[in-house]
Amino acid sequence: MPSALQWLLARLTRLIATATDSLEASYPDGVEAWQQEIARQLARYHAAAIMAGAGVDALDKPMTVAITQDLANQLHFLSRFGATIQGGKRWENGYNARAESYANSIKIPYNRGVTKMLPLPAMPAQGTQCMGHCGCSWEIDELEGDGNADAYWRRSKDDSCQTCVQREQDWSPVQIRDGVLQV
Repeated sequence: MPSALQWLLARLTRLIATATDSLEASYPDGVEAWQQEIARQLARYHAAAIMAGAGVDALDKPMTVAITQDLANQLHFLSRFGATIQGGKRWENGYNARAESYANSIKIPYNRGVTKMLPLPAMPAQGTQCMGHCGCSWEIDELEGDGNADAYWRRSKDDSCQTCVQREQDWSPVQIRDGVLQV
């Protein structure tokens, strides 16, 4: 895993853990404030991740649109998780680890940045059974002409989930021509 992504993941995981520890200490009060804090940190780190992946210092419009969509998906899951916590009779052992797993969602925007926002069918950790534990990546062969590339889904783990195994079979390669994914 690239060092920039490792640093961002470690920092976000610590921030989420701190917020979740505070929620646990005040449980059952504070779920709404906790959700707002996690959402705020996810927004910050989704932006930082896509910029780090792309090697840029500012978001452009396509990046902003992409992270807004990615973030909306995570906030939907966070809302459901918050309702689960709020509806519980006691603090459950798995809540802390489940909360920290939201940090892994920044792998998606990071990879969007790395792949220069190519219209690929999915990013590592997006819609996979392994979720945030995905170790896959895209290998991009840029071709002659603007917006032309062949992209290969690459697994880097021996214990990849079935989604990633299938993606390697189906998406090696996918073709992008004139900026459009060929299906």
